[in-house]
Amino acid sequence: AAALASVALAAAALAAAVIVPFARPSLTLELWGDQPLAGLAIEHLFRLEAIRDRIPLAELAPTPRPGAPHPDLVLVTIDTVRADHTPPYNGMADMPALRELGQRGAIFDWAFAPSNVTRRSIPSMVIGLAPNRVRGRVVGWALRVDPRHVLLAERLRAGGYDTAGFMCCEGFWGKEFHTGLERGLTHLEIDARGPALARAAHDWITARDQRGDRAPLFVWMHVIDPHNWTQASGDPHNDAERRRLYDHALATSDQMLAQVVAAFRDRPADRMPIVIVTADHGEALGDHGQPYHSTDLYNSQIRVPLVIAGPGVKPQHVIETVSLTDLVPTVLDLAGFAPPTGAAIDGRSLADLATGARTGSLDAGTAFAAMIQDRSNPGGIVAIAQGRWKLIRRRGELELYDTRGDPDERTNVIQLHPKEAAALRRALDDHTRGAARSPFH
Repeated sequence: AAALASVALAAAALAAAVIVPFARPSLTLELWGDQPLAGLAIEHLFRLEAIRDRIPLAELAPTPRPGAPHPDLVLVTIDTVRADHTPPYNGMADMPALRELGQRGAIFDWAFAPSNVTRRSIPSMVIGLAPNRVRGRVVGWALRVDPRHVLLAERLRAGGYDTAGFMCCEGFWGKEFHTGLERGLTHLEIDARGPALARAAHDWITARDQRGDRAPLFVWMHVIDPHNWTQASGDPHNDAERRRLYDHALATSDQMLAQVVAAFRDRPADRMPIVIVTADHGEALGDHGQPYHSTDLYNSQIRVPLVIAGPGVKPQHVIETVSLTDLVPTVLDLAGFAPPTGAAIDGRSLADLATGARTGSLDAGTAFAAMIQDRSNPGGIVAIAQGRWKLIRRRGELELYDTRGDPDERTNVIQLHPKEAAALRRALDDHTRGAARSPFH
């Protein structure tokens, strides 16, 4: 009798494993995300992407704003760019395309990346959650995001956009690691060679225009060249050489940006796209004793460019502190949809700042950043910026900086400003407690 009962139980479990992914795809995804052992079994038995695809696209659709246009959108994320080396931020790198976009668009002077490594920043940017609220597992150098997360491209595709991605790296967007970051991108091309990637994007956009396709378009290109700025030359011998080589890599990336933007140059003014240029993190270049990134949360590693240009965007410098976690609601707002709200979104729309509908304030805005422990990152550092002040907590030790008066963060003023430090510490504690909230309930 016991043997028969065991057989019956095993048969029921097997039947459930086969049936549930078809009848209850959301439950299967929940098991993958919340139950590690069950998740491994699901990965071996089923294609996780196929289960995710059974959720109707309509369930992901954003809400259109009545009468709002749906302009074409171009998002260019450049790996490893610190803001103060680029022309819109008085940097010396030769980047005429970014300079021109800045002259006719909104430059967010104090934009912060969610983390100092790609695998934590990019998911946060395209999901709209703080990095310590994004669920997933590290695979290779990337993060396989929990399938219950909804990505920006998925939302836009569900809203009627054609979507295309031109990406640098198989390890992040390719089929082998199943990161999920490619979800929502109907057309996807991957090429580690930046110039070839930009040409492919240019040619695809041009061919689409020649066909007369009139659905609104979302294009995302991610190039990695500045991340590999020492690849051709080796380690630099001094600070001057370090900055020269890094700036050269930025100039090369600007040529790729220019090629993608040039694909739209023959369009009439009312059909020009909104172009957004930003980065996943910066590069220390010797600041605070660090040569590269993924080691601290000072401005050199997390203050990044954010430039938005196109129809309806006001040429200006925005002085309010913003986070790249704000990207999802901002893009959806600019695309003519109501920005998403609820437990699955931490960001806020910056569209009113970009268009000039609201004037930013020096003392307003919040950005959170974190180094998250995994198999190749020690973690243990978090930071929060509110207005001009930024608090860094490194394994219990606190540092406070006036980012406007001391952008290089040379002087820790925590003893001189106890009131500001206490307020930021409470905000940081509140955020840390909030990170325990599931983004799925």
